[in-house]
Amino acid sequence: FHPQLILMDLGLPGLDGVELTKRLKADPKNKDVIILMATSYTQKGDEARAKAAGCDALITKPIDTQALPGIIAGYLRDGNGHSETKD
Repeated sequence: FHPQLILMDLGLPGLDGVELTKRLKADPKNKDVIILMATSYTQKGDEARAKAAGCDALITKPIDTQALPGIIAGYLRDGNGHSETKD
């Protein structure tokens, strides 16, 4: 199994999401996997740490369950979470 996208929690027990992301992204076969980091307690610098580790975005909890499917679809579609519209 090779995922296209991982929804990663920042506060994992034993190994935080930033370190796990670094380990995943260190493997060349995972370089294109989209990683969205989720956290319920955002501290100054968390977004920069997540991006430096290879995360594509930091999502704060509580997660808007109505918006999440669209956010995920946007990342799967074009890699940046924003749908491209064509007129």
